[in-house]
Amino acid sequence: MTHYLNQNDSTSSASKQVIKEGPPVSSQEAVAIATELQKLDRQALALDVPRANKYQTVCRDTYLGICIGKHTVLVSIGVEGYLTEALLRHNEESTPNESVTIQDDTFTINPSHHETKIAIIREMENVLTGSTPANARRMLSAWAELRKEREDIRARDYEQVKQKAADEYRSAQQDFERMVAQKQQARQLAIMGIGLALVAVVLLGLVLAVLAIERHTRLLELRDSTVPSSSS
Repeated sequence: MTHYLNQNDSTSSASKQVIKEGPPVSSQEAVAIATELQKLDRQALALDVPRANKYQTVCRDTYLGICIGKHTVLVSIGVEGYLTEALLRHNEESTPNESVTIQDDTFTINPSHHETKIAIIREMENVLTGSTPANARRMLSAWAELRKEREDIRARDYEQVKQKAADEYRSAQQDFERMVAQKQQARQLAIMGIGLALVAVVLLGLVLAVLAIERHTRLLELRDSTVPSSSS
């Protein structure tokens, strides 16, 4: 018998999109998940909880007493219906499914995050342990709802933490870029200052040289004026 997370038995279109068929191998992780699932199946059957969801095709529209439109409705939820959504949250799309056969049961398993999935299955086993055939479905429904709420809260918290980390990184990156820009500006100003200082030194040297030439010229003129001429 092939069951559990098979594409033909998935409970929603979302699960069909997540599940991917892979090579027929059985890793230790997949076998561990399948073993726990088989244990859960047997425990649920003992409480008259079916493994799979039960659907029924009903008439949607009639004309002159003849059914002209049908659709499928969910009649009752089985173990897979309560469990599938919880496990699909922890599937890695890049990880192919594996086929695991235990005795007469064949499971299609996504082995990613196997420890988390086994912990979820055991949660459900604990719920069934304290249940009776009369209240098992109600207990499972309450468990599934509580787990969904916890997962939703965890997902929101994770997104908030991720967004905060992204904001802090972006702020740090902006601070770094600002610091680099300030250093570059300071370096350019320093280079300009050095250049202006060199220009000032050159100009000062030229001025001093001109003054020295003028002074020397005046001294020569003064000397020439004080020397007596030969005619006198």
